[in-house]
Amino acid sequence: MKLILRPFIRRQMEMDALTEHPIFREIDSWIKVKSGALNIVSPSKKAMAEKYLTIYFTESYNCFHNMCMNYVRVAESPHIIYKTLHKIVDSTNEQAIAACIPTLFVDKMNTRFFKHIDILSNTIVMANLGGSYSTEYEQVSNVLDMALLFIQMEADSIEDTINHMNGELERVLKGTVYDRT
Repeated sequence: MKLILRPFIRRQMEMDALTEHPIFREIDSWIKVKSGALNIVSPSKKAMAEKYLTIYFTESYNCFHNMCMNYVRVAESPHIIYKTLHKIVDSTNEQAIAACIPTLFVDKMNTRFFKHIDILSNTIVMANLGGSYSTEYEQVSNVLDMALLFIQMEADSIEDTINHMNGELERVLKGTVYDRT
């Protein structure tokens, strides 16, 4: 009986450790604090950005958490990681459009996200080809480290992206739930 339980207990401990990864604290801080503290000049753009980021980070949290719960299967195929990253963007898009976030903005973010997803996915594949991981836990932990960097890069540039969408975004927000004029 002990031989059967030990691998299960080890896997459970590794899942627990993965779900305590710093990526989850970073995502949580964006959902609870940072999204509301954006330095965006236009109140309408800021309201829209807060909603978009809440959707994006909530979806990211859920997808990465699910990845941790299935980390052995995820470690077997980098394609699952690629699909997870795409799922975050696809689900964010669907929810953003349903929340009346203009497609002008969603399309702009998609261009950025997919470009960075390709870079992140290629980096993950190259790291996996090296065979430098001794366990699935190490491999998925490293993926979370890289994803954390990806999230920080995206989040740090969101203010500039929105502030540089001069009058066109402001015009499309006029008369919507995000209009604060």
